[in-house]
Amino acid sequence: MVRQIWTRLWDLRPIFYAVLTRVMFFIHGFLSVWLVTHCLGKPIYWLTIGGVVLLFFEMMYTLLARKGQEYKYFWPSCFFYMSTMIPNIWIVEIDLLECFGNLNSQTLAKQVFELGLIIGLIIGRWLLPRGEITRDQLSALLLGYVGTAADILELFEVLEEQAVSTTRQVTYAVLSVYSWSLLQFCLVTTATTGKNNQIRITNNKVNPDDVINRKISLHKYGKQEELKERYIERLQMKRRQTEMNVMRGKGFKGVKEKKINPITTARGEVKQISRREMLLHGDIFGILTGIFMQDGPFLIFRLLLIIQYQVSSEMHIFFTCKNAIALSLLVYRLCILTCTGEDEEDIEHEEQESRLQNVQQAVLSDNFQKAGAIQLAG
Repeated sequence: MVRQIWTRLWDLRPIFYAVLTRVMFFIHGFLSVWLVTHCLGKPIYWLTIGGVVLLFFEMMYTLLARKGQEYKYFWPSCFFYMSTMIPNIWIVEIDLLECFGNLNSQTLAKQVFELGLIIGLIIGRWLLPRGEITRDQLSALLLGYVGTAADILELFEVLEEQAVSTTRQVTYAVLSVYSWSLLQFCLVTTATTGKNNQIRITNNKVNPDDVINRKISLHKYGKQEELKERYIERLQMKRRQTEMNVMRGKGFKGVKEKKINPITTARGEVKQISRREMLLHGDIFGILTGIFMQDGPFLIFRLLLIIQYQVSSEMHIFFTCKNAIALSLLVYRLCILTCTGEDEEDIEHEEQESRLQNVQQAVLSDNFQKAGAIQLAG
């Protein structure tokens, strides 16, 4: 009895973690809105709490309709959470630019908002039920979150530069790039990668041992004579078709039947399937997200500061080079994943197919020769 109770409680873990994460988001969002209204003395800013209010309805739907299971490609609770936090960060940063209100309180609120948001997203993603992603994918996702969060938080260091610290356009640009890059946390970019996808592609490949065993088993087990007769009929039909084509000669303008090798044909279909699945591969989404929502906008923004505002601090130059290198590597990896050329695995697979054809022909010829079904030429 006690064991059954513990088993039921263990099965309720996804629901518990789903509720815990959203409660944590709600508390932090509510505290942020309260700090804004308290520091600035404007009750109208309570309207920004609408995001975490919608988070409550999203939680009810997830618990009742989805039994606590999260979505595969999108993280809606993160989106509602950020829809409350990002407006408050804009309000505090703009107010700090204008130097109104209590500066110490606003600085504290800024730290609570910006640092708390990043930490809350990482911990929240860790606590949430994994859904359809594997533990390997989740660990990779969290490691990516840590690196991305560090780069995003460093973006605010630009506002400490003397050349742009009082420039309103730069403040708006920083907040815009910051808000845009934060939206990538709502995307589960590793959802379609991992073992399931690799198994699906690998299972479509032609394995020499599998084909040989399959051919031998077809002739050794279950309706052996019937299978032999059907196979002989197909061979005879192909032979008659070949003889008719030879008798018609070179002047024949009819339709020429293309000789089909079932092994190479299967391999061609496998390559098409693999490439089509690769276009939907999670790595592609992750790379595109990094290009258009992280390193791409960051690099453009930092280059603009260097060229137009002459920002030349060591840290700014370092992160500019870092974004440039990361962007180049992302583009390079994208080209590799979408390249249609053959790699070493394809070459090795062709060698296996060549050996497979020789072994398969020898096995089948020996089988049917012993059964008296096929008369070998020569």
